[in-house]
Amino acid sequence: MKPKIRINNKMKAFGTEDDRTGIIEINKKKHKGDKAELKDTIAHELHHFKHPKATEKATYKATKSEVRSSEVNKLLRKLKNK
Repeated sequence: MKPKIRINNKMKAFGTEDDRTGIIEINKKKHKGDKAELKDTIAHELHHFKHPKATEKATYKATKSEVRSSEVNKLLRKLKNK
């Protein structure tokens, strides 16, 4: 299942994911226009989606290399269009 991205500016977190529904929610207002941080959040939540049993520490380490991935860039473009 491919993840779908959704904006939810009312949540407290920067982003969340639900691997059962395939939805990644991003709080765009919390990022305050910082594109690098937004990309980081998308990569982080995408990693949680792909690896639901990974610890938070493992996810932080793995997302450093995933920020430049084409899938992250694709989700970022979808988010900009919303």
